[in-house]
Amino acid sequence: MELSPICKKEYPALRALYHSAFPAAERMPLSRFFALQKKGQAEILVLRTGGAFAGLMIVTFAPGYALLNYFAVEPDCRSMGLGSRALPVLQQRYPNRQVVLEVEPPDHTAPNARQRQRRLDFYAKNGFLPCNLPVRLCGVELDVLTPGGQALDFAAYQGFYRPIFGRLAPLFVQKRQ
Repeated sequence: MELSPICKKEYPALRALYHSAFPAAERMPLSRFFALQKKGQAEILVLRTGGAFAGLMIVTFAPGYALLNYFAVEPDCRSMGLGSRALPVLQQRYPNRQVVLEVEPPDHTAPNARQRQRRLDFYAKNGFLPCNLPVRLCGVELDVLTPGGQALDFAAYQGFYRPIFGRLAPLFVQKRQ
């Protein structure tokens, strides 16, 4: 398994997986991440197996942190341990940054309740635990996970989204009670 920056020839595969893996309400325009990447504020990474596109990771940066905004594995490559192998490689890629990620909170009444729980279980198995920072991002409720559930300050979390939303970040990124 290889994790490295995207090549131009992989753009169609990235777009297809991005649109199939994430609901429209949770997707930000990919063009925004490409623009942030040019400024050094984000990185669009590709997982490859045998040289072939197998998944994506889109990461944005704040001082001392790397937020894994999006992580998806191609359907044909799932349940092969690729995701579990990719997370430590991602952490090694950013030795001076704490890797942070977001998930939908558990809700047994949600239509995707099983998927939410499986996702939480996957991340827990890989050392990422809730850090007691419930947030609302563009109206979507999320829980923030960090390695071992290490504390994360809300201001630092909001910092991930300043390059995306500018001074309007407080309108789109809020702390839930």
